[in-house]
Amino acid sequence: MELIGISNLNEHFLNFSQNMTNCPFQGDPPDEDVVSCIFLVPNGSSSSSSSSSDCPLFVNSYRCDSAETAEVLASQLQAMVDRPENRRKYDEIEAR
Repeated sequence: MELIGISNLNEHFLNFSQNMTNCPFQGDPPDEDVVSCIFLVPNGSSSSSSSSSDCPLFVNSYRCDSAETAEVLASQLQAMVDRPENRRKYDEIEAR
């Protein structure tokens, strides 16, 4: 098994849609090498009659090789969350 370094961390972990990620969180010691986040999986419906159950949530956790790698992953995930186009999508989902 190949070890994943910071240089190719982005290629390995971020192969999912960038508008699905929300709430990245890095664990506190002794779990500072763990990053968790919520993935929203919209069903594609933009109808105002859609219920919030139309957007299932998944919580994923990743154990990294070090706290430093976990910090990089958490910051990359947060950068995706903070994109204006993603913020708009989250606001639309929350408004349902």
